[in-house]
Amino acid sequence: MLLVRPAIINLDIVAPDTQSDVSSITFTTSAGTMELYVELYDSVSNEILARAVDQRQASHIGDVEETSFSTNSDDARRLLKHWADLLIEKLDEVHGKQSP
Repeated sequence: MLLVRPAIINLDIVAPDTQSDVSSITFTTSAGTMELYVELYDSVSNEILARAVDQRQASHIGDVEETSFSTNSDDARRLLKHWADLLIEKLDEVHGKQSP
């Protein structure tokens, strides 16, 4: 059985939501970056089968947009979905399956 151990490292949120009582709007050209570090193990032998590191930046690079807790969460969700889809694609390749 395959054991996947993911970790988010080097998380850099450009404009974190401070949740203060003061009403303000923050505009940024990017919500930030984060890096995925993942190890794949054989769960029986505990042998490391693969390691991968991938750094990504939030999607609205260059465009000035309002940044909030909600937009930061959406950007993070998109990056995590990208990594999950990539892992599924690569595992399918290993098992000889065609991606849709």
